[in-house]
Amino acid sequence: MTYLLIARTCQYGFHSFLNTAATPRMMAIPGSSRPRYLDSSSDWNSVPEKSGERTGSTERLRCVMPQKRKSINRKGMERQRSCSGRSCKHPFSDYSSVHNYAHLKTLIAAEECHELKGPDIGDIQVLTYEGNHLSKGFFYEWIKYSEYLSEEKSDSRVPLRCGDAVPLACSEKGSLGTLDFQKRTAIVSNGKEIQTLKGDELKEMFILVRNTKDGPSQCRCVECERRRETEKATPPPLLMVNEWTDFRTGDTFPVSKRLIKALNRPLNTKDGPQEQYVALWYHFGNAVMGRAWSEKGKIAAAFASKKKVFSGNVGSLQLLVQIPPAAAGFDYSWVSYRKAAVIGEKEWHPVHIAFVAPCVLIIDKEGHECLGEANLREEYAQTVLDNKVFRLEGGAISEFKSCVWTALDSVGFGMTKEFEDTWAYNTIGSPFPDNPVRVKGQQNMYVALWYKFGKPIHGRAWNNNGNVECSFPYSKVELTGARDLGGQIQILTAVEQDPLDQFKKSGFWYEWRPYKDRVNDTLLQLVRCGQSTPVLMKTKDGKDLLGYIDMGTEEAAVGYNGKSEKLAGGDIQELLVLFRNIKAPPRGIKIYDDTWLDLKYRDPFPAAKNPVAAAGRKVRNDDGTEMFQYVALWYKHGQPVFGRAFPDPADKTLASFGWNGQENAGTEIGSFQMIVVPDPDILGFEYKWLPYKDVRGGAGEFKPLHVGECVPCLLKDSKGTERLGNLHVGMEKATAGFGGKDSAVSGPAVNEFLVLCRNHNK
Repeated sequence: MTYLLIARTCQYGFHSFLNTAATPRMMAIPGSSRPRYLDSSSDWNSVPEKSGERTGSTERLRCVMPQKRKSINRKGMERQRSCSGRSCKHPFSDYSSVHNYAHLKTLIAAEECHELKGPDIGDIQVLTYEGNHLSKGFFYEWIKYSEYLSEEKSDSRVPLRCGDAVPLACSEKGSLGTLDFQKRTAIVSNGKEIQTLKGDELKEMFILVRNTKDGPSQCRCVECERRRETEKATPPPLLMVNEWTDFRTGDTFPVSKRLIKALNRPLNTKDGPQEQYVALWYHFGNAVMGRAWSEKGKIAAAFASKKKVFSGNVGSLQLLVQIPPAAAGFDYSWVSYRKAAVIGEKEWHPVHIAFVAPCVLIIDKEGHECLGEANLREEYAQTVLDNKVFRLEGGAISEFKSCVWTALDSVGFGMTKEFEDTWAYNTIGSPFPDNPVRVKGQQNMYVALWYKFGKPIHGRAWNNNGNVECSFPYSKVELTGARDLGGQIQILTAVEQDPLDQFKKSGFWYEWRPYKDRVNDTLLQLVRCGQSTPVLMKTKDGKDLLGYIDMGTEEAAVGYNGKSEKLAGGDIQELLVLFRNIKAPPRGIKIYDDTWLDLKYRDPFPAAKNPVAAAGRKVRNDDGTEMFQYVALWYKHGQPVFGRAFPDPADKTLASFGWNGQENAGTEIGSFQMIVVPDPDILGFEYKWLPYKDVRGGAGEFKPLHVGECVPCLLKDSKGTERLGNLHVGMEKATAGFGGKDSAVSGPAVNEFLVLCRNHNK
């Protein structure tokens, strides 16, 4: 592969050269195969044109730089050769010697150019790196020239320069040139031509800067990880303002918006139950609070102002919209007028414009209710009733204190703690972390997170051969494996896999619910990183796979078959996303799903979780002893394989799986799963071990518990030795690991083996 790298000569400034074996110590330009930054210090090193020493390559470096055929300033060239570099070094310079930019001016006037090769070039200097951003206090970064101009006063991004010369890159053409920093013009060598750029032509070009702030977005050093965790833990800024949305009477009623409803329930009006919403209108510049409601799917409203009724076509109005408390910084409630009117410090404050606040009045002895307004300064409340103004004044408001209510916003009151998720860094190809969060209804799919150029993207991870594999959608493609993803991702974990246990320890539990629920329940906290949230999405061929929703564009994407499939618009509202539910999990509800526990080889044996034992009893070993063997599940080359797990004398979990002529046991297993039984009082089904011949074909109430075409099976040989293993129903082949091989039985003989079954299948 050929990389386009930065080179420099004393005569001609910054240029590019080609090399087929560049190392990461060299600084690549944007648009080449190298990253846009490299986290290291740098140096300029002299490189003979025919040498590959500095690059670790024996291949020749081919320099591409322009030379004019006439009008060369030889006097200036002699001055340049005599410059030692050290005497004129910039205080923040990266060069081991310095060139004179004045000699580049001769190139601009050149009419004929050709490509210099071989000994005509002489020695060049290549930008290389030593150290890292912690030891040097900076790292290199390519940024657009327009971006630099927009923050020109920034002290954290300093252009790499010598004199007035700054490296400039054109990523589209894959070429590098020199920017005159003072004149803001640039020269780029493009093939055999010299191209002069200026003005708007420079805005999309990239310049190289030294960034002294923080570290590169993809850096995985301890300091950068700590900084990211701190930023993640820092709550977003709170809005702390009421959200009033503009509408007109007769507009379609906004059922999708969470409007502030009077008393959070239908009011008991004279015409029966009716949902009334807080509305704001202006009459001669004065704020008027009233009510709005849905009438045949359209907005209707009524207001009372200056002892007159305004209803029907009142024109433009505003409706108060509920913002999630975690984002707004406050919540709404309804309290009595007496509490609302208290002067001094209080936790609840009226939602008001000037001295007017929304208010619910009791209009008669029968307790009928109606939404209107209260004037907190003049102490009166009024509403529209039977097309007339109904008004209470002075002491009457206090007397009806238990019946008059005001919508309030509270700063900090009733606010719930914003909990944090725990993400484990995992190398692709290594075992899973403890307690990974599995996707609802998916046997082998877990929530994963990855960063692309600093942007968080959620995807899926799965277990293969006991180790992590993963997939992420990006742009129009699916990215998988260490080559695409850089070798490391993050996996969401929980302190406990059981929701009730997790709630007791963490104060929340994970729940998969429709995306639309994020605005309907203040006790739900969306699992997100930046604008990305994990989502379970159906692919075009019907597979349910995990991807992410970009909350900024309201677009969902999932990686599959090398491509990124996308969904946008209202359809994403019904997709399942992951929430932290801070309300205790419901108790007493029957469970009809199998419960799987994720663990690793030699983890403490989960005896307290009630794992499922083979045949519900001890089974016989080949030496005549008996022991419990428990149902375990592992994945080999993507194929589910059932086997046996059991504790060793130190109560560490051991396991064995047999498939494809081989036994897999020991640390090579990595991560696997065990099936466990929750509290029998809430178990909505029953497990039984039955002969395969009795349940073959799905006959009867009890059916084999299966993952794909595989079923837990208890094999028994002619000597009476029993081993828990795997039955592949499609192949009619039972296998169990033993002695480094799989003890396989095929054909009709498998009919007598016991398999794990359950009733009340979905």
